[in-house]
Amino acid sequence: MAIDWNTSHGATLGVEWEIQLIDAETRTLRQDAHDVIAALPELGERSERPKIRYELMQSQIEIATGICSTVSEAKHDLAETIAQLQRVARAGDMMLTCAGTHPFSNWRDAKMAPVQRYAELVEQMQWLARRIQLFSVQVHVGLTDGGTAIPIINALAKYLPHFLALTASSPYWNGQDTGLASSRAVVFDALPTAGPPHRLSDWSEFEEYMDTLLRAGTIRSIKEVWWDIRPHPDFGTIEVRVCDGVPTLREIGMVAALSQCLVQLFTFQLERGYQLPSPAT
Repeated sequence: MAIDWNTSHGATLGVEWEIQLIDAETRTLRQDAHDVIAALPELGERSERPKIRYELMQSQIEIATGICSTVSEAKHDLAETIAQLQRVARAGDMMLTCAGTHPFSNWRDAKMAPVQRYAELVEQMQWLARRIQLFSVQVHVGLTDGGTAIPIINALAKYLPHFLALTASSPYWNGQDTGLASSRAVVFDALPTAGPPHRLSDWSEFEEYMDTLLRAGTIRSIKEVWWDIRPHPDFGTIEVRVCDGVPTLREIGMVAALSQCLVQLFTFQLERGYQLPSPAT
């Protein structure tokens, strides 16, 4: 099975920020993503590159940047979208925030977003998927050569603890202190295709692995492989997905900068003939 790589123009950046919708009075999650998105059609469905879109639950909205060159550009892009979201949220007596979980809202009270693929996911995963009232930050970094994706992902895997330690923001789950810095990571990693990336040697081995999962009926698309770091062939990026949600643009910039710098470093090292580090098998 051949998987084409849509080449990026250098180490470009794209950031996805999952925002909580909070009731201004009770501070609980509001299940009103549909109304918020409908109030900003120019940023959503009518846009060629939507800046706001549904996530699994109605309590969250994902904000996405366009293709950016620098961290400053990505932060500015997010800030413009947040400003418009805040206007709509205030009109509906809501506030916006972000952390890996909400400290006391119960996932059992969540409503699913009106998206067919999410309904199919819940039908397939059942309880594992119904619990995912979770919030994270994902950073895409562009690669010109898809053949370097797997070695770079292997090298980045050594930094998974660093990314999670810097962003961990979910000690509470359903009103209980879990004793964990990131309960979000534990809940999400229960999905069968989540967790650290599989140790693969090259792109052909990745193609073979995806083909096996598809033929076995484990996944219907390679987008259903939710590794903590994964290749995204359609975008031509490596996607860092391990981070908890963070509440400020400054912290978003920190995560984006670390991601971009590491990918760029490993790209330069490969170009100079170095062998990249990788986690032990």
